[in-house]
Amino acid sequence: MRYPTSFMEELKSRVSLTEEVSRFVKLSHRGKDYIGLCPFHKEKTASFSVSDVRGFYHCFGCGAHGDIFSFIMSLEGLSFPEAVEKLANKVGMVVPKSSAEEIEQEKKKATLHEIIEISCVFYEQQLFSSVGKEALQYLYNRGLSDTDISNFRLGYASKGNRLKSFLHSKGITEDQMIEAGLLSFGKEGRESYDYFRDRIIFPISDKRGRIIAFGGRVMNGAEPKYLNSPDTDLFHKGEVLYSLTRAEVSARKEGKILLVEGYMDVISLYKGGFPYTVAPLGTALTEHQIQSLWRIVSEPIICFDGDEAGQRAALRAAERALPILKPGFSLRFIFLPDNLDPDEYLRTFGNKSFSDQLLESKPLDWLIWEQLTKGKIINTPERKAALEKSIESTLQKITDSSVQNYYRREFKQKLWEITTISGRANKKRTKTDKGIKLPECRPGRNEGKMLLAYLISYPHLMDKWLDYYTKVNFTDKEIEELVYLSEAAIIENPDISSESLQQLLTDKGKSLKPIFSELEMLSKKERFPSDIDEEMEERFRSLQLKAINDELEETGNLLANCLNDPPLDLWERFNALQEEKAKILKDFYN
Repeated sequence: MRYPTSFMEELKSRVSLTEEVSRFVKLSHRGKDYIGLCPFHKEKTASFSVSDVRGFYHCFGCGAHGDIFSFIMSLEGLSFPEAVEKLANKVGMVVPKSSAEEIEQEKKKATLHEIIEISCVFYEQQLFSSVGKEALQYLYNRGLSDTDISNFRLGYASKGNRLKSFLHSKGITEDQMIEAGLLSFGKEGRESYDYFRDRIIFPISDKRGRIIAFGGRVMNGAEPKYLNSPDTDLFHKGEVLYSLTRAEVSARKEGKILLVEGYMDVISLYKGGFPYTVAPLGTALTEHQIQSLWRIVSEPIICFDGDEAGQRAALRAAERALPILKPGFSLRFIFLPDNLDPDEYLRTFGNKSFSDQLLESKPLDWLIWEQLTKGKIINTPERKAALEKSIESTLQKITDSSVQNYYRREFKQKLWEITTISGRANKKRTKTDKGIKLPECRPGRNEGKMLLAYLISYPHLMDKWLDYYTKVNFTDKEIEELVYLSEAAIIENPDISSESLQQLLTDKGKSLKPIFSELEMLSKKERFPSDIDEEMEERFRSLQLKAINDELEETGNLLANCLNDPPLDLWERFNALQEEKAKILKDFYN
């Protein structure tokens, strides 16, 4: 049975040969391929090679060779149609039924492929002819060599109708040229004319590396700057990524793929040592293109231009991704400084700096959160409620329930941090009854670890003490973050157990190793709630007394140095601290 070529190509792109082989053979990675013991003959030394890149397996012992369909047919005893249907069902594709009309359509596509290839060669020749002198110099000025131009098969579409005349001389009809997207329709009865004129030509290929369309760039600042072939039977620009075939091998090997805006960015980054770079075709990134990237890596990196247009394009990509997010698959983003595009950044700052930018890429949730909170001051209940409503509206776009729930938890935590940490800053400016600001409590690392251990060990008893924690400045950033997260969890669930809180912190990637000994010590002692209250009161009282004593010593030294004319405010501060210290001690002894 004959299947449409487009269907078979799509099916092959969705299934993994190594995944199917791994059901029968234990494979080990070797270079770009995998190797294992041949399932078709007995052997002790592995000679069975599998390549996802080439889509074939080969045994150097018995000579067995084939693709994913022949492998399944041989190992599972299936016919070719049965093998096709099995794989199609696995990836959720419907097997089409070939008709005479569909077969004729495939023949038509084969003819269009030939016409496009002939046109590509013509454009290449034009670039190095006298009519392409200016275009060639433009490419040289952009830092491209003849080798670069040849690798990417760049060409030139001259003024006039040179391509139309050339193809006509080869016996290609005007209708075929139009079907291939090479001619534009004439207006008001005028003749058709070359679709690309006076533009540098960038050939666009399909998954098999065949040229299916072109992108044309002007050199004189005219608009549109880029022009792509119109959609044809071979080409749908929302489903294609520029240079994907070239980038895929490197992307799988490096475990990363980079998406940029323009053709020149792709070529520049390829030259600069980033061969896993692709680009959309001058349009907003589509769901289909995102899915294509996910078939190669789980978190593609998007690096659009640093100007406002580039940032808007990144946001559109983020919005397109939300409905199709699934566990393990997302996007990451780079925003280049000074409105630079990747090509300009690379030429200005070099490869090492761009590599550093890749390492600093931001996750999708970061970008969404930045957009939700940009320019907003969240300092009132009403503003907080408005932000919560906006967050929920955004999260509803995520169709996968598990991903949506994790986003909700993450954003809820961020919202809590905005309101609580800003509140924490205000609460640290605690004043006495007389309006005197108290000194800040700053525990050392060991005391900070103990306070954290109490918080985690007795979360259900911390209701009355959380306010005290907000008045403490934990100078150890690791301890401070764990305190923040623990406070948030307790506020969200006042009945949370110590075990659940520890698990929650671990799930967030936070290590409790620094306080293992403190947690273990507290777990071994039985305590009544009243005992814990007394211990917490003593710890916070000691911290406050230490802070007061430290400032009293400092203030006393300052007063001693200016006995003849001590500043009034310094005396008032000293006396107020003395009174506050006496009050704390009196409360303690009473």
